[in-house]
Amino acid sequence: MSIQLLPKLTTDEWQMILSTYDGNWVEPHQPLSIATDIMDDKGAISLTDLMPEYAALAQKMHTLSQAEQLAIMDFIQKYWANDWSEYQNWDEIYQKVINL
Repeated sequence: MSIQLLPKLTTDEWQMILSTYDGNWVEPHQPLSIATDIMDDKGAISLTDLMPEYAALAQKMHTLSQAEQLAIMDFIQKYWANDWSEYQNWDEIYQKVINL
């Protein structure tokens, strides 16, 4: 994973993205659209169907490049491939994942 391509996201944004994929990994297909995946996960047809925090996140994901989205997908895959139950701190988990 190219750490330089991984966009700066808040802890809440990471949690929403990770819950979107919820341990279910499907090989990403091009073009990547994390925004669409968020909407699909929530059963939304438009941004107005989403809770405000998810709508804002979907809009943010829509602005990212394919390379940035691929970096997020790589992070997600590494996150769900490991057991993080012994960790309580998101910052510690984040650092471990980006160093895998």
